[in-house]
Amino acid sequence: MIPSFGIRRGFAKKFSYEFSAGFGLEYNIFSKSNGCNCEHLKNYADIQAKIGYNF
Repeated sequence: MIPSFGIRRGFAKKFSYEFSAGFGLEYNIFSKSNGCNCEHLKNYADIQAKIGYNF
């Protein structure tokens, strides 16, 4: 799960645009190493931009 913040705005009559961003940690349980060298724990960023049409 990544907590994120987004904003959606409409323009024209039927179109909208949306921007969102989030930051979190990625934990991989299938690490290739047996020791704990923190190779399985990584930072993860999610950025999205969307354009939509409302029917």
